[in-house]
Amino acid sequence: MSKKNKDKLYCYAKPNQMVNHQFSDDVAICWAKNKQQALNKFHYLYKYCFLEDIFEIKYIPSVGVAILTDY
Repeated sequence: MSKKNKDKLYCYAKPNQMVNHQFSDDVAICWAKNKQQALNKFHYLYKYCFLEDIFEIKYIPSVGVAILTDY
């Protein structure tokens, strides 16, 4: 799906952000054309989501792994 549309995979990771959610470690991913579109999608669930909280996921094909967070 994403390869045809040229979408990229984006990640949002920040603790205690999801509205009406009781867990403390919030991480979400989405397909989007750019960082702004990813922000618009994440903002639906995360009230205080900002562009600096979102990053493009780098997939390492030789290993078959994508690291979603660096903490």
